[in-house]
Amino acid sequence: MLRNKPNNIIYLSERRKHPRELFLTTVDYDVKGQSFKGFIQDISAYGVFIQTARKFKVGQEITVKLPLPNNKKFFKCKGRIIRITPDGIGVRLQSVVDHPARHIV
Repeated sequence: MLRNKPNNIIYLSERRKHPRELFLTTVDYDVKGQSFKGFIQDISAYGVFIQTARKFKVGQEITVKLPLPNNKKFFKCKGRIIRITPDGIGVRLQSVVDHPARHIV
């Protein structure tokens, strides 16, 4: 949907079902058995944007280790790379693999 803004500049409005929230943190992730580090720029209910200069392909599977607020524990989510930009990759999260609550005795 196109919207007019002040000064007659036209912007495309986002068509996201789930709003993104600013979430700046480091992140570890695995693609094709290799481990990488990057920075999460933002997060939504079903995805994250990871800043990285690494080259990946749309459709590749990815496992992301998302930190909890205290940054002492994390949980793993499997996902798929759905977007590539010069700044990084958009990841659609699909399932939780390992959640810290499983380790509480």
